[in-house]
Amino acid sequence: MRYDDEAQTIENDDSGEEAEFQDLRKRMLSFQDYIGAIDPDLYSQSLGSLITSTFRAIKSRSDQNWRDIEVALFEMHTFSEPLRGN
Repeated sequence: MRYDDEAQTIENDDSGEEAEFQDLRKRMLSFQDYIGAIDPDLYSQSLGSLITSTFRAIKSRSDQNWRDIEVALFEMHTFSEPLRGN
């Protein structure tokens, strides 16, 4: 679900690549949701690990890739989204 290393900033994408990427991300998110329904512990631990390791890397290094940060924020948002309904 991470942007390609060749990808420029999101604002500069005039092609259909951004729409194609968002469609792929949406389909992968559905698959991720199925995994969460089947094994909630695996889902929680995996996302928690991804998010935690990314933010620890930000704290220890200043050269963190924006693509890693973006995917961690995206996953944190999608993980918290169901909690808003409770």
